[in-house]
Amino acid sequence: MPKAPLTRNLRNTNWHRYREELDRLFPEDREPTTPANLEELEYLFDHFTACSKAIDIACPKKQHRGRKKPPWWNEEIKISRKKCRKTFNQATASGREGHWETYKTTLREYKKLLRRSKRTSWKDFCNGVESISEAGRLRKILSGAAQKAPRCLQRPNGSWTETEEESLDLLLFTHFPGATDSMPVQPHLTGDPSVTGDFLTKEKVIWSIGTFKPYKSPGPDGIAPIQLQQTLQRGYML
Repeated sequence: MPKAPLTRNLRNTNWHRYREELDRLFPEDREPTTPANLEELEYLFDHFTACSKAIDIACPKKQHRGRKKPPWWNEEIKISRKKCRKTFNQATASGREGHWETYKTTLREYKKLLRRSKRTSWKDFCNGVESISEAGRLRKILSGAAQKAPRCLQRPNGSWTETEEESLDLLLFTHFPGATDSMPVQPHLTGDPSVTGDFLTKEKVIWSIGTFKPYKSPGPDGIAPIQLQQTLQRGYML
């Protein structure tokens, strides 16, 4: 049987230990003195390397053990299921009619308790849905699949759109009047500060990192937003 893969739960990270490791691993020169050259690239490499090494120490990967219990599971259900299994084994061993009746009674009680607990858990979940992201996930669960773009929308002149492209164009010009298909071309990001100076600044990068949800999935580099946010709080700048 193959072993379960190693996983890391960032919510269990010892962030105090993480910041201590950053202090130990991060280079002394916190900001490159000469921008857009090899020294800056080495600085960024050291930055992300320090983040990776610190998270390996503060939150090492572990092998997943078993399945997590569902939210409706509780100790009362556990005791009822244990009792149900015990009466079933007794009925199977003895074969007496009285033992089978006892088993059927405990089985009905167990199923009744299970249904009540599931209903209560579902009501609590629905009452706790407040944020847009949680409501979006709930809609996808209930619908079974993400809905497609709207196809039939009414124009101001009373006519209706016939394709998804027409509906999207109508939404665009309704909510963003004056928008055109020809968008200004963004400057190509190069190492030349004269090109990227006004487009990409340190302040914009710091602001962008702060707007991420801390525990969003990391990108190809494996660095989660919470790691960069903790790094910025420590005083280390990109």
